[in-house]
Amino acid sequence: MSDKNVRIMDELMQTIAQTDEWEDIQENDPDIKRADRELVEALREVSSLIPHELYSKLEEAVYSYSNAVEWAAMLYGIHVVTAIRDVSARPFDLSRYIMARTGRATA
Repeated sequence: MSDKNVRIMDELMQTIAQTDEWEDIQENDPDIKRADRELVEALREVSSLIPHELYSKLEEAVYSYSNAVEWAAMLYGIHVVTAIRDVSARPFDLSRYIMARTGRATA
């Protein structure tokens, strides 16, 4: 792929995912810790019920899915920051939009 911006974004996202702050969140966030314990327990239980090759495939698919969700969440967060920055500079447009949405628009 020759799109330089896509390549730069990929590099930035990889860098974000490797920061100490992101690692701290992943290791200490209570919801992430709970979900990780549940996943590890479920994989442990299923490991004795299925062939090792299938277990490895399942484990790889779970972590691949998790990484895809993580990257989508990062992209969404970047999009939200961009939207906040954009609309914060145009408060009149936001007010007009809310008034129209709530049926209080003036002519």
